[in-house]
Amino acid sequence: MPCYFIHFTMKGYIYSHKILIGTTNFKQSFGAMGHIWGEFIPSEEYQIIKKQVQKFCDSLEKDYDRSSFRFNVQLENGYFLLPVGGVEIYDTSDFPNDPIQIHVVGIHSHIYNDYFENNSAFVLAPWQQVNIDQKIELEDELFREIGETNVTFSALAKHSLSDKVLFAVHGGNVPPFAIGNLKSGQKATIEEVFPDENYYTCSGTYG
Repeated sequence: MPCYFIHFTMKGYIYSHKILIGTTNFKQSFGAMGHIWGEFIPSEEYQIIKKQVQKFCDSLEKDYDRSSFRFNVQLENGYFLLPVGGVEIYDTSDFPNDPIQIHVVGIHSHIYNDYFENNSAFVLAPWQQVNIDQKIELEDELFREIGETNVTFSALAKHSLSDKVLFAVHGGNVPPFAIGNLKSGQKATIEEVFPDENYYTCSGTYG
């Protein structure tokens, strides 16, 4: 697969669980792994986890499974990334005065094509983008319903006239976007799967 190099600027908001811990301006992307990075500008709340982040960063053998940061990266158009390669903040205690970097690995190619060039909206009414509180609550609700699975879900948008939720999906033998039905008192179901690259047609198909 050919390697590519793209120049762009897009602001990103970085959360740990439901707390905004900082921002960045993503400036470059590299190759087939979907790698973007930028200088991490911490908020005051970052101090809550700073020592824990530094301990993780300085560790020679990083145990990602035990990491409890639950990082989420939201672009300025509201889109939450699903980085299958992970999110890591490079903040080492050995060089406390160096700029902090954030690296996000394994994002889908449509992020470059659709958002970084024109910062386009990713859903239209009656779909509504979710905020960080809604995102985590919807993901937790789905997890309670379906339990452990080899598929990772990231809530992106909610239908304002129904219980449908748009999820980005990774793992298993499924395309990267799916519609989930999360109706109170009923078992959650994954109703339909979007064709690759055409996820934003939900605004027209299900409106």
